[in-house]
Amino acid sequence: MSEDVQDPFADKMTAHDDGNVENKMDHAHSKSIPPPINCELVIRRLAEIEDEIASRGIEDLLKEKEALRKALKDAMTRSKSEEEYDETSNHEAVLMQRFSDSWDLPVFEKMLTPAQRKRYLIKSVSEGAVKDGIKNGDLSRGRLESKGAVAKVQGSLALYVRERKADGESDEGPHQRSGLRFGVNW
Repeated sequence: MSEDVQDPFADKMTAHDDGNVENKMDHAHSKSIPPPINCELVIRRLAEIEDEIASRGIEDLLKEKEALRKALKDAMTRSKSEEEYDETSNHEAVLMQRFSDSWDLPVFEKMLTPAQRKRYLIKSVSEGAVKDGIKNGDLSRGRLESKGAVAKVQGSLALYVRERKADGESDEGPHQRSGLRFGVNW
């Protein structure tokens, strides 16, 4: 590849001092088995951390922080103030306009070779919009399933770490119980 042409995959590689080049994506797709751990000790430590968070009231502080941030943003937006400063804490609040890319798909598609179209273009369904359509009655989940438009597929495993319920207590689903949840891909 000539030096004046940028490698589109350069950001996926890391050059090391010894001259070796490592593909960063190798780690993300590695199928190597992690070393064995003592599950009981890990569960115990997770429970200790959860208890510590609850005893310190961190969850309430995080909720308060988010409520205060929302109130501050609303007030600054209403007053058209881009910056506020507190001398005591030496902290500032700054409203900044964010930007994202807006693609013109037909124009972009015409610029690409067939191989590039396969790499860069994906046809997909807006799942959030479909869920809203089912919720408001515009779409029918049953009809979509019966016509083959949608099917349940097995996803990644989710790990829930929570206090075990005593016999006879409510048997809620795992998504309804309190506790920690970790997405684990195997």
